[in-house]
Amino acid sequence: MKSLSSINLSFGLLNIPIKIYPMRDSKSDSVDFVGLSECCQAKLKAKKFCEACGSEQKWLSDLKGYKIGKEYIQLTKDELSTIERLENGVEILYFANANEVPLSVLDKPYLIEPTSNYKLYNLFVNLFAELNLVAVCRNVIKGHEHFSVLRHNKEYLELQHIERVSDLSISTKDIKFSADEKKQMKAVIEANLKDFSFAELKPIYVSKVKELIEQKAQGNEI
Repeated sequence: MKSLSSINLSFGLLNIPIKIYPMRDSKSDSVDFVGLSECCQAKLKAKKFCEACGSEQKWLSDLKGYKIGKEYIQLTKDELSTIERLENGVEILYFANANEVPLSVLDKPYLIEPTSNYKLYNLFVNLFAELNLVAVCRNVIKGHEHFSVLRHNKEYLELQHIERVSDLSISTKDIKFSADEKKQMKAVIEANLKDFSFAELKPIYVSKVKELIEQKAQGNEI
């Protein structure tokens, strides 16, 4: 698999040159259709139009707007360029106990592969596992800034973006259960325990759609 980016993982004066690989293969569980025209069965293309006068506009505009109230604050490409772009890389800000980071805020896992300084990389993997730690990082990949968590996953390091979540709360009724009920449910769960495997996670609908596409590609009538 082609790496997403080749950058540095840094902590103070320590640096590890790394490659980043996206771990999520969402395409295998989806079917991406494009719209076709009724007249020529060709791909439909979208156009940009001005909301005020209806004139067609080019896709890449140098003028940007940020809406405040009912007005747009205008910024040109030159004005935005006065802000210095951050350099691509992963910077460790601090370390935290892994149990303090809720899974609900983590998204988009990336595999971190070292290209040199393997000893420091292996030290991080070993200590993260031994001390149950994660590293909270600022990472810039292809010009896009995110906060992320660096953690160990078996014998390698994995980076996951931190996504802000809504401050939601739910109420659950404090209904008591007996020791026998707990024992029965525990037995049911234990009877259905197995090693986790992606091979068993196959989407039903998408698989059937792909079969349908294959039949059509072979010239079969549906």
